[in-house]
Amino acid sequence: MPLGTAIVGLFSMIASFPCSSLAQSRADFAANHDKGEFCIKKHDLASAVLYLQRAYDINPGNEDNAYDLALAYLEQASLGKSRAILTASLARHDKADFHNLLGELAAKEGHLE
Repeated sequence: MPLGTAIVGLFSMIASFPCSSLAQSRADFAANHDKGEFCIKKHDLASAVLYLQRAYDINPGNEDNAYDLALAYLEQASLGKSRAILTASLARHDKADFHNLLGELAAKEGHLE
């Protein structure tokens, strides 16, 4: 089998892999963060939140994970949880991405027009 065909087959297999069947690893930040990002790409926000929240509990200071988690909560309309993550993250890292997401949150709450 040509290498290109094998790689395409592998990616097809990964793309069909359900997030719910990923192994449970509660103590490994990288594993949980990676699983959360994988689930986001699969449009499985419920599973993504589970893994990203576990990663956040292990390392709340990781900017990328905090942003992904706040965005996933926002997309699920869990606005209070999104705001809590953003507020804590802004206290640690005054980043434009967090401010922008906070603006999106305010708009979703109806505070901005």
